Amino acid sequence: MTRKEERTENAVKKGYESFANSFNCAQSTLAGLMHEFLPDDPCTDALLCAAFPLAGGGCRNDTCGGLNGGLVFMGRLYHKDETKTPFSMDPSARAVRGFGAATELADRFEEKMGSTQCGHIHSGIMGKEYDLADPKSVAKFYMDGAKDDCQAVVETGIRLVCDLIMDDEGNVIGL
Repeated sequence: MTRKEERTENAVKKGYESFANSFNCAQSTLAGLMHEFLPDDPCTDALLCAAFPLAGGGCRNDTCGGLNGGLVFMGRLYHKDETKTPFSMDPSARAVRGFGAATELADRFEEKMGSTQCGHIHSGIMGKEYDLADPKSVAKFYMDGAKDDCQAVVETGIRLVCDLIMDDEGNVIGL
């Protein structure tokens, strides 16, 4: 197994563990990636809390939490603190890398899952769309197997991010 494959598997494993321990899809995707690539980051707890409402597309079946968690991670990884430098129309190479990778992530996620929209993905995985703003529909969603079916979303988000951020040797690109 290559170092890149090893790091990817570690992130997927941590994402699954997080999902099994009641994190939602956005938090689990983010947790797996943070654990592997930024294990000592002081922002981790705050980011995981902030990612909570990103599951289920903000409970509106909008952008999938597996994609949202990956985008939050990429934001943290490639973030350039613009508050300490004047605004510039010439963004850093790191910021350019981050925006390009984020766009590529969304494109690849849509290709792999058939959509970036949570509701459409549910239709494909579970055979129907659920109203995630309705507590009764959410209960049915979980009774119908969302806990198992949505692990595919977490794994997809993690694997796609890992593929985009690492070179063949498992080093993070663009830092």
